[in-house]
Amino acid sequence: MAVTLGIDIGTTKVAAVIYDTDNETILDCASQNTKADIPTEKWRSEQNVEKILNAIDSLMLSLDRENKKRISAIGVTGQMHGVLLWNKNEAGNLITWKDKRASKLNILKEIIKISGAEELKDGFGVTTLTCLVREDKLGKWTHASTIHDYLVYKICGLEKAVTDPSDAASWGAFDIVNKKWNFAAIKNLGIPEHFFPSIANGKAGNLSKEFAQKWTLPENSPVAVPLGDNQASILCTSAEPDDEIYLTIGTGAQLTVVMEKETVRELKSESTMDIRPYIDNKCLAVAAPLCGGQAFAWLVDVVQHWQKELGLPELPEDKLFRKLDALGMEHLDAKLDIKPNFIGERYNPELSGEISNIDLKNFTLGEVSAALARGIVDNMKQMMPEKLFANKKLVVGSGNAVRRLKIVQKMIKREFNLPLKIKDRKEEAATGAAILAEKIKN
Repeated sequence: MAVTLGIDIGTTKVAAVIYDTDNETILDCASQNTKADIPTEKWRSEQNVEKILNAIDSLMLSLDRENKKRISAIGVTGQMHGVLLWNKNEAGNLITWKDKRASKLNILKEIIKISGAEELKDGFGVTTLTCLVREDKLGKWTHASTIHDYLVYKICGLEKAVTDPSDAASWGAFDIVNKKWNFAAIKNLGIPEHFFPSIANGKAGNLSKEFAQKWTLPENSPVAVPLGDNQASILCTSAEPDDEIYLTIGTGAQLTVVMEKETVRELKSESTMDIRPYIDNKCLAVAAPLCGGQAFAWLVDVVQHWQKELGLPELPEDKLFRKLDALGMEHLDAKLDIKPNFIGERYNPELSGEISNIDLKNFTLGEVSAALARGIVDNMKQMMPEKLFANKKLVVGSGNAVRRLKIVQKMIKREFNLPLKIKDRKEEAATGAAILAEKIKN
């Protein structure tokens, strides 16, 4: 039996799975909220790295000790786009994919005028680094990386972080065809080259004695170069990539289609979506709206707030989710339209949510629920060219909003006019990292 470990550093939680790669089964699985968000202006998004690392330590110790003894390789994945500054002695805050300082400080408009930087967006690593240069905040720091690249740097005792093309592309200023940083653009943005991790794939290093003892894992276990969480999730959920559309709705959302590398050039002009490197020399077309499941959570929060204002007792959150879901299923043909761009989009930070087609009778909770679910699905679908859906036979769904909400499931089937298969695996990204770990052993 081949047993591997997968670790996922998400936006709100960390997760780990111990995976039997021979039988494709999860032997153990755990997750923990990091509670790492740092209070700041709403257009900034920073997290306390120490809290994230402490949550990972706690998570690893919670896994079954006997299963951990059998682990033969380790894979790591995590939230893409974000950037962490660090030196050999300490790390700063993680600036996440949700950060919007480039737009709010009026820097983004200048950035995208620079050759090679035209496709940069809020929250991209290179965008954020440019802002930090302008704010004179590089100071004592000597390196930059994603949070998961930093974790691998630490647990392997590397001299410098390494990054997979999937993560490098999420930062921007990266040539996904030749798999190289665009240092000409990076220089024009004023960012010193030494901040950028080396590009690599396969094995990053071996688990150090320190972390083997801390986590009670086999010493010198090979550790894979981290993969972006989008790619890791696809690696876990895909069966027939030529036939499938992949849709995940968590806090944000991602709609993904696997495509051949030759298709990349003709899609470069699509500003509402990303082209990302994938395994086996393929690429992913990805539409990633900022508000996915968070949009439905907004409706729950609004109802709770109204109840409080009216002096009514608040319902437990899970019960309210179920009630709104059931009410939505009674109004599948709601005429309301809701555009859930509540926090803007990377391609247009100025967007905001809209509700239209309201009349005197249709602004009910059921119709709002149905219209919101349809809007969440339609928003990501409209971000991607229709031709990429041609000849597809199945939508493969994942994420808590897809699993939990029947109204979301129904709207996915309606909007794509295809059957929906919901993957029953927990923690898709962590499982994908575990699958990747097996590949580095061969």
